[in-house]
Amino acid sequence: MKYINRLLVLLFVSSMISCAHRGDESMAGLAEDQVSSVFDKVPREILDDKADTLLVFADAYPVGVGVYGDDIVIHTVMSEYQIEIYDKETLQQKWATGRSGQGPEDVLNPNFFVSLCSSDTLLQMIDVSDNSHIYIDVDRRQLTKQRLPEYIGFSSDINMLKGFTVAAKNIGDCMFYIYDDSQMHLTSVPFEINVDDNFREKIGGRLGYYLSCHTYANREHDRIIVPHYFFDEYSIYDFSGKLLKKMSLSQDRFDEVSATSDLLDSNNPYMGYVSGAVTADACYLLRAKFPNQKDEAESQLLVKTDWDGVPLKIFKPQQAITGQFCIVDGNLYAITKSTGEEETYYLMRYRID
Repeated sequence: MKYINRLLVLLFVSSMISCAHRGDESMAGLAEDQVSSVFDKVPREILDDKADTLLVFADAYPVGVGVYGDDIVIHTVMSEYQIEIYDKETLQQKWATGRSGQGPEDVLNPNFFVSLCSSDTLLQMIDVSDNSHIYIDVDRRQLTKQRLPEYIGFSSDINMLKGFTVAAKNIGDCMFYIYDDSQMHLTSVPFEINVDDNFREKIGGRLGYYLSCHTYANREHDRIIVPHYFFDEYSIYDFSGKLLKKMSLSQDRFDEVSATSDLLDSNNPYMGYVSGAVTADACYLLRAKFPNQKDEAESQLLVKTDWDGVPLKIFKPQQAITGQFCIVDGNLYAITKSTGEEETYYLMRYRID
């Protein structure tokens, strides 16, 4: 199961994370998470103080959650159906759909859009594997798919905004792209990361893998926040593709050359951003500390930033958040995992605003 979840991170679903420390040590433990003293004045909060357990999954492997109006949508793997829909109030299952396969109503690797601007009342997802837009009509018990434009293919963290599409696409020198619908113009934003020649030579064609990132976009603020999987840094761009600044929680001046070079040894520890979610006024980044490139994370922080990337609040979860989460009406909906011999997953709701 560890291997499967780890693989799903790189297939755009995000990774799993182990439990943090308990009790009063939780906030003191921020030192272990290497948060620079520059951010000492940023408010901190323990997530579990305001938690509700909504659903328990003893025989399923949920890897993401989305909330759409009155519906909670759970993405599962290793199940007959990959999409489960629950009533947000009663928590009763309404429907399960998305059988694994290649038929007209089958799915291969469904995922949630980061942002989706649409007047359509249907639930919408994306199937990453066959580059299709999934439309789900719960009342009619109907799932339909429509091919997406070719430029979206093999993209992750897709933001479909009014007039623009922004997504990560770590192929060649492209880190992410911005597509302007009105101008029918694609801006490919290259990697702007300092790495030495030794690193480039040794990893060869895996450069995009090690420099892979997420994208979280907001057109009203003219900002795109781009955190990285494998090192503790995120960048802020505008919609022209201009790099505005870079941020790191661990130190004032982040050494990209050393951080990337350390990845040549898979036994070295590292920090990175494994998932995220957005609201109109903020971006939420899940930052994890890993002992090496094989094992689950040792700890995590959920960092709330404004759209200029400035940290506004730091949350420390007590339970392992795994996969894609979402923020709706001041509530964080997330999948967590127990740490006992039997893996049990939970849908949790945290009041964070």
